[in-house]
Amino acid sequence: MCFFANSGAEANEAAIKLARKATGRTKIITFLQSFHGRTFAGMAATGQEKIKQGFGSMLETFIHLPFNDLEALKTELDSDTAAVMVEIVQGEGGIHVVSTEFIKEAAKLCAENGVLLIIDEIQTGIGRTGKPFAFQHFGIEPDIITVAKGLGNGLPIGAAIGKAELAQFFGPGTHGSTFGGNPISTAAAIAVMDIIFNDEFLKEASDKSRLLFELLHKELCCLEVVKEIRGLGLMAGIELTVAAQPILAEMRKSGLIALPAGEKVVRLLPPLNVTAEEIEKAVSLLKGTLIKSKITAL
Repeated sequence: MCFFANSGAEANEAAIKLARKATGRTKIITFLQSFHGRTFAGMAATGQEKIKQGFGSMLETFIHLPFNDLEALKTELDSDTAAVMVEIVQGEGGIHVVSTEFIKEAAKLCAENGVLLIIDEIQTGIGRTGKPFAFQHFGIEPDIITVAKGLGNGLPIGAAIGKAELAQFFGPGTHGSTFGGNPISTAAAIAVMDIIFNDEFLKEASDKSRLLFELLHKELCCLEVVKEIRGLGLMAGIELTVAAQPILAEMRKSGLIALPAGEKVVRLLPPLNVTAEEIEKAVSLLKGTLIKSKITAL
């Protein structure tokens, strides 16, 4: 069952409300470096203090644990826990990928303790990692999935997708959205899914991902300024030994637009229909910028 909203933050807001109402519990476990939106519930869920500065006290009962720390999760998860909320790849937090052991065990712990597993797929979903949803790489079954960003291909839409038995807790008057599920955005979402949720399209995205990471490792690993390359699908993070913003500014001068993911991480999110030639050009421009930055620093 789906609840349609206008954005990722609204989708997460719906997921948090649904988890608390369905379980009768209040504690939500999330993770350090996570990002779940800029509403008050989204900020409270986010494991980054910089997002919360200037807004006063946050909503209570959100617990932030180290990412991929299974022992910390086992210690904190209890009878007061409504949900565990996790990104398969922490986008804003630096392109950190969940470990297979952690997410499989987390799903098991949630099922055994009546805790809902919420997977935030707002950045990773809709083909970004070579599958419709990133959690599908790990063979788990979430209770709630949140999506947005790529779903409308630029038009405003988000969705909280939950197991059918959860629908009873979101009856009339429980939750709503003035423009959620509007006909223009949903028509766009249907068109997007008709194209992206196609096996051939997803295979092409996976092939492009392999090419991207092969080139990144081949061309950048030898550079002193590059500390680590990580990611999943067409979602790559290059952690540097220097601040990312000056590098990003120089990249834009060369015609390559990218985003930061934390202070020292360059984040690459190419369109899913990127060509092999464009990937090769992007890596070449990035390498040239990083070499130039080293020379300038010297």
